Amino acid sequence: MMTFDSEYSTSWRNRLSKRLLLIALVLAGAGLADATYLTVEHYRGAIPTCGLTGGCEAVLTSRWSAVGPVPIALLGSVFYAVVFLLTMAAWESTSGREVVWLQRLVTVAFAVTLVLLALQAFVIGSWCAYCLFSAVMVSLLLAVVSFVRYRMRWLSG
Repeated sequence: MMTFDSEYSTSWRNRLSKRLLLIALVLAGAGLADATYLTVEHYRGAIPTCGLTGGCEAVLTSRWSAVGPVPIALLGSVFYAVVFLLTMAAWESTSGREVVWLQRLVTVAFAVTLVLLALQAFVIGSWCAYCLFSAVMVSLLLAVVSFVRYRMRWLSG
């Protein structure tokens, strides 16, 4: 039989996990907006202005801005959409499988982000503010999702 203390503790833990997943939803939504904007601009043939760093044109027109005919921004849009949907599924789930997949997906995206940042720094020599924003979103997503996964492991014993 569950005591009041354990019911309160479980309820508090669930609320904290839900808040963290809400943060992940906001981060994924912001990343999706950023990547979708860059994708739309790519297909319009326009280069977004890049007031903060001034290097968007160099980055977004470099040979590293696409994988074959597919712009990196489109891949980012797909990534953020999948993260958003998986996070919504994790919100409703009790199994935790979605969080495991989220962590795997975001970890791969973080590795790709590091490569893209290295390309901007050492090969292209310019920084794209939109790309940096996406890098921050992926980094924060990794931190939030990893914390949720850690809590799941810790709570399960």
